[in-house]
Amino acid sequence: MQETHQKFSQQHLVLVGAPSSEGQVHLNLNEAYDAFRDSGLPFTLGGVTIAERHAAKGNEHLRLIQKAEQGCSFFISQAVYNPQATIDLLTGYARECRLRGETPKRIILTFTPCGSEKTLEFMHWLGISVPAATRWRILDAESPLSESIRICHNSLEQILEACLPLGLPLGLNIESLTNRKEEIDASISLFRLLKATLELNLAERAIA
Repeated sequence: MQETHQKFSQQHLVLVGAPSSEGQVHLNLNEAYDAFRDSGLPFTLGGVTIAERHAAKGNEHLRLIQKAEQGCSFFISQAVYNPQATIDLLTGYARECRLRGETPKRIILTFTPCGSEKTLEFMHWLGISVPAATRWRILDAESPLSESIRICHNSLEQILEACLPLGLPLGLNIESLTNRKEEIDASISLFRLLKATLELNLAERAIA
């Protein structure tokens, strides 16, 4: 952490748990949070949140509360292709914060374009939930990349409609999962579209 702060001048960290118990794992996530807190260095700490885990176990909102207590001031979601799972997680988190009298932390929603079956397979390997109907909608489209952008845009609109009234601070993270030029270019287009959508919804809510 000292090297990260002093040599590389980084101020924002997101700590991620190991993908499995195998391999060289020197600290578990809780121990890493403790080390961060004990270091006293001026980092802004973030965590990862996974809506699919909430859909399976129903306790991801409580994990967010716990991680906030351990020092996380924001959370980045896994890529969203199942908006209802994200809505369920955000609703549960907002309600839990309200019951506890706590201010919710910012949730940064990740979206990524997908233009091929190979990218879909990689997304599946990463644990991203893509419903079967969405998968075929992308693969059977004349332009899979354009279709995936439409799906991401619609997903964000559903999430904003359901969750902006809850008072959650939301943000956006747009990324390309591959080094294919087409998908990198599509991620830039997706960023512009989703940024404008979020800003419009926030402006409409501010004047409502």
